[in-house]
Amino acid sequence: MFPTLGILSSSGKSYSLVQTFTSSGTWTVPTNTNKIAVFLVGPGGSGDFGVAGTGTGAGGVGGAGAPGVAFKDYYVTPGTSYYVTVPNVEGSSSTFGSLASSGYGIGSTFSNGISSVSGYVSATGITGGAGGTGVTLNSNGNPGTAGAAGSTLTLDLKGLGNVTVTAGTAGPGGGSGAWIESSTTGASRSGGSYATSGGFTSGSGGLAAITSVGVTAAAGSSASGTSSGYGNGGGGGGGGGYAVKTSTGQTAGGAAGGRTTGSRGVVYIYAY
Repeated sequence: MFPTLGILSSSGKSYSLVQTFTSSGTWTVPTNTNKIAVFLVGPGGSGDFGVAGTGTGAGGVGGAGAPGVAFKDYYVTPGTSYYVTVPNVEGSSSTFGSLASSGYGIGSTFSNGISSVSGYVSATGITGGAGGTGVTLNSNGNPGTAGAAGSTLTLDLKGLGNVTVTAGTAGPGGGSGAWIESSTTGASRSGGSYATSGGFTSGSGGLAAITSVGVTAAAGSSASGTSSGYGNGGGGGGGGGYAVKTSTGQTAGGAAGGRTTGSRGVVYIYAY
């Protein structure tokens, strides 16, 4: 997410935020800069698709919230260039030259980062929110679960105090589909509800119903939303409903709901 500052110092030279990278590029050390501090957050993982209705139409798991790495007081020479990598898809780290790699989300799991700079700090990734589990016969779907908030990276930077960047929030899991087997017209079960976290909304599970002419089994809805933050996990899709009319043997299974991908990484550079 975006940096937050502590109590500012009123005297002497101070660190200052000089560039924010939300895509890859080259950064050159400015004149009169001899130390830097860098915060890196990786991309979030994608949510999973829901499961089609077959009696156990589970909701898709949310994408992992991305991990991060930060370091400070690394001595640099003006004019030196560093390549900064900021991926917009899961499975690759944000990097600052060869000095640090953020780690990343991939699906509902994550890989943590590392830095070669002594004293660096790290924030672990967050496993994606659980999808609603598949249900037993004649049951409503189970709700999806919101993802947990991201871990934090905090550095005490001269002149700024504690500067904190929050790594990625885990994505929400989708609701599971309903399951009904009956001969009674009008009998129905509801799909599991969606969840919301990190700017994404997961899909809801599909309903299942017995009608006068047969059966209805709705598809799970697709996850949606666009995150304004960085490194957040995407939402899982809803599971499809499943219905059987026992008097006629008619069956129907709803399709699986789609997922959303996670949000891109970010790199913040402070100069002193």
